[in-house]
Amino acid sequence: MPNPSKPKKSTRPFRGPTPHKVFQTVDLGAGWAGNILNYAKRFRRRRYAAVDIGYKKGRVAHERVAKLNAANVVTGYMIHHFLNRMKREGVRTRHFNFQFMNRWDLKERSPHIRTPAIFKSILDAIPHVLYPNGKMYITTPFKRTVEAMQRTATRRGFKCRVKEVIEPTDIRTRRGTYITIGNRSVYLLDITYGLKKAFSDKSKRMKWPRIAN
Repeated sequence: MPNPSKPKKSTRPFRGPTPHKVFQTVDLGAGWAGNILNYAKRFRRRRYAAVDIGYKKGRVAHERVAKLNAANVVTGYMIHHFLNRMKREGVRTRHFNFQFMNRWDLKERSPHIRTPAIFKSILDAIPHVLYPNGKMYITTPFKRTVEAMQRTATRRGFKCRVKEVIEPTDIRTRRGTYITIGNRSVYLLDITYGLKKAFSDKSKRMKWPRIAN
C-alpha cells in the first residue's frame, strides 16, 4: 500500500512537469544553449530559460533566439534584468546553470559585467527565485574564481561543494575536425539553497521534500 506520509511524485517540487510560473532550469551565460535546447525538446512538459548577452543583437543571435523560442525556451540577454523580471512576476526555478568564463578580478566598465557584481546579484535573487533545496551549478576554468565564489556564498549561508575535473582541450582544424592537444582543469561549484536558510520555521523545513533531481 502507498505510504500516505510520502508526497506523491507529481507533488514533489523537483520532479515531473513544471507548474505554471516555474522553470526546470535557468541557464545563465548560456551561449548557444545546446544542452537546454536538447532538454526542452526531450522534456516538452518542462519549461526552460536561457540568458546570454550575445542574444541582444545580430542576425545569428536572432536566429538562435528564434530557434530557442520555438522549442518553448524563454530567452533574455541581461542576467540582472531577467532575475528582476522573475521576482516581479513571481516566477521560480528548480535549478540554475552558470558557465562562467571570466576571472573574478576582471575589470569592466559596466558593474553588471564584473564577476563579483554578477555573482552577488544572483545570490541576492536566489531567495526570491530558486526553490528551497534547489541548486546552482557553476562551471569555470579559473581556480581563484571558484574559490572566491565559494567564500562569498558560504558567508551568506549557502551550502557549497567544489569538485575539480580534468577535461580534454580540443582545437578545430582547417578541415573542420577537432584534435585534442592536452588536458585542462575545470572547477564545478554546487551551491544549495538549504532549508535552514530558506525556512526559519522548523515545521516548514520538515514538510519540504529533501530530494532534488
